[in-house]
Amino acid sequence: MVHVEHETMVHPHWSQMEMMFGDVTYDWSKQYSSHIWRRMAESKVPLSPNEIARLNSTVAQMMRYIYNGPR
Repeated sequence: MVHVEHETMVHPHWSQMEMMFGDVTYDWSKQYSSHIWRRMAESKVPLSPNEIARLNSTVAQMMRYIYNGPR
C-alpha cells in the first residue's frame, strides 16, 4: 500500500510564493516540511532576528517558532 501526501510534504509550491512571503499567512502547523525558495524571493527572506520579529509572513512565523519555540 502506498500513501501520497498531497499538500503536507512541500507546500506551497514555488508558483504560490505569496503564501510564504506575502502579507496573508496560512496555517503551516500540519506541514511535514516547507521549502523556502530563497533565489526567487531574495528580498523577502528574513535575514536577522530583528527582521524575523518584525515581518508578518508565513516564513517569519515559521522562523519565530524555530527561534523562540512554541508559545
